[in-house]
Amino acid sequence: MLTYITRRALYSIPVIIIASFLLFWFVSGTFDPCAKLRGTREGAASYARCQKRLGTTEPILVQYKSWLGDAAQGDLGKSSRTNEDVAAMLSRSLWYTVQLIFWGILFSAVVAVALGVYSAVKQYSVLDYTFTGLSFVGLAMPPFWFGLLAIQFL
Repeated sequence: MLTYITRRALYSIPVIIIASFLLFWFVSGTFDPCAKLRGTREGAASYARCQKRLGTTEPILVQYKSWLGDAAQGDLGKSSRTNEDVAAMLSRSLWYTVQLIFWGILFSAVVAVALGVYSAVKQYSVLDYTFTGLSFVGLAMPPFWFGLLAIQFL
């Protein structure tokens, strides 16, 4: 079992590298972090300085190698909007995400056990069929759609 897990983990390394390169390539092709400087008074000079500082004039493979090396060391760069470290922003947001996941799982487990016990005790009742149908709808509903509905109604 340990060899299977090790083999699968080693197989995933090239997949992660290829996927991250493709994502990096597509994002760098569609997003220019220095674009907001084009309309300033300094214009082309400040735009060129920004491109040189960020290394966006380099070939895509050189940019990716630099980004991957920095990311492996924990340096995810700075936000283009707030000029704050991305790693700090992620670590701050991660705690709220963990809390949301914990409370969501706890709530869903309590509701699921309560409805399961009720459905077992009152088998073939109208509410048993209702809860079963609603659970099938919940399983079939895409999570992003359920999230939009929850935001809208809760």
